[in-house]
Amino acid sequence: MDMALALTDSQTERLRKVAEYEQATTYEVVFLALEEYLADKEQQQRRSAAPRAAERRRELLRSFAGIDHG
Repeated sequence: MDMALALTDSQTERLRKVAEYEQATTYEVVFLALEEYLADKEQQQRRSAAPRAAERRRELLRSFAGIDHG
């Protein structure tokens, strides 16, 4: 799958500097940055979903216990 990034000159230069510092290719730096970004997004989604899931579990337990939470 081909993908293109629209980067400014300063962003491209920063990528080159990071790649040079890390002794990696620019491709590797971009790939790792995207992996980190996606992992962060996934973690944020989990955090926002946790309260809803906890409430659903409480509702389910209440329904099994026959508790009317009115």
